[in-house]
Amino acid sequence: MSVRRLTLRRCLTGLVLLGVPAVLTGAPAHAASSAGGAITRAEVIERAQSWVTQGVSYDQGAFHTDSNGTYRQDCSGYVSMAWHLTDSMVTQTLPDVSTEIAATDLESGDALDYTAQHVILFGDWIDKSAGTFHFYAESNPRVLTSQYQGDLNASSLAGWPTSYYTPYRYDRITGTGADVPVTTPSAPSTPSAPSPGDAPSTPGPTRPAPGTGADGDGRYRSGSHAWWHFW
Repeated sequence: MSVRRLTLRRCLTGLVLLGVPAVLTGAPAHAASSAGGAITRAEVIERAQSWVTQGVSYDQGAFHTDSNGTYRQDCSGYVSMAWHLTDSMVTQTLPDVSTEIAATDLESGDALDYTAQHVILFGDWIDKSAGTFHFYAESNPRVLTSQYQGDLNASSLAGWPTSYYTPYRYDRITGTGADVPVTTPSAPSTPSAPSPGDAPSTPGPTRPAPGTGADGDGRYRSGSHAWWHFW
């Protein structure tokens, strides 16, 4: 055996003894969770950022495969990937694995879901008192996966009326937003209008248009959460 090969073998053996199997297997650093298992907020955001870094395009009929797994290239497939679900869910079924929360309780890795059409992943607060925040989204074929700035007090969010969205928290997510590094997006503050949804072909429930909601003043109430200019 050559001196070079013997040295390499000793190095690899030493790494194993030191507990560094990822060097040998090539396992990605962000694959700490298992599909459908508990996942930290930091890992959710890391997985979301990976599609931004790769520049994954929007395509409802396509699936993207990488170290995160294989997921559909649309808004709900993207959130499914970030949450490390076992399959690509749709906007109408994401609530089956998550729990509705108050908008003021949103933290990194939660979602804002308009179940009939679109869903975005909450990044972090810019100014919670003003309702401004960063979010991740797959929007339409003309725009790659990106990070944006949103405003819960604005009339629209990611191409749809803000009042149509409901905040949800994945049931298996752990940790707090304080565990997630703050990132600054280089993308435009407002994404292009999304494609016509990635919900199933059977239309889901729709929300009343602003000005026609149950409150009669442009607000929509979902459960106990007032959700339109709530600050």
